[in-house]
Amino acid sequence: MPYSDRNWTDFFNDLGRHDLAGDPRFDTATQRHIHSGPLQAALAEIIETDTVHTWLDMCARLGIAAEEVLDLDHIEDNPYYRERRLLRTVTHPSEGPHHHIRHPVDYSATPVPEPHPAPNLGADNGATWMPRRPDRGRTQSADNSTSRGVRE
Repeated sequence: MPYSDRNWTDFFNDLGRHDLAGDPRFDTATQRHIHSGPLQAALAEIIETDTVHTWLDMCARLGIAAEEVLDLDHIEDNPYYRERRLLRTVTHPSEGPHHHIRHPVDYSATPVPEPHPAPNLGADNGATWMPRRPDRGRTQSADNSTSRGVRE
């Protein structure tokens, strides 16, 4: 999707939609936000007229950063994801195999550690739970009310 004011103007002009390129409701990010309903409606009409690949080609030609939104069933079809091995199947000790998207960046000096599966609900309570002291976080006043304004 276009981002900068220039991107939006270029996008609309390239489509021959000079009415939208010159529309003051869409001139700036603030105006586009205020008038996002009409902008989204105009985009919905425009976008349904062509294919994802046509729009991606147009964005590339205009210098607008864009990439196809992939679902997990087709992510391996994308050369970038396939080359980077971003989607992996890992096995959770109790839940079995599931998809995991690995960290997308590799660092030579500080490699990103492999993720550990989340513990089952309650499995780490002993390590993370601390009983609340009755007086913790409260101050008692002379009239027996607490700092939270609640009488006990």
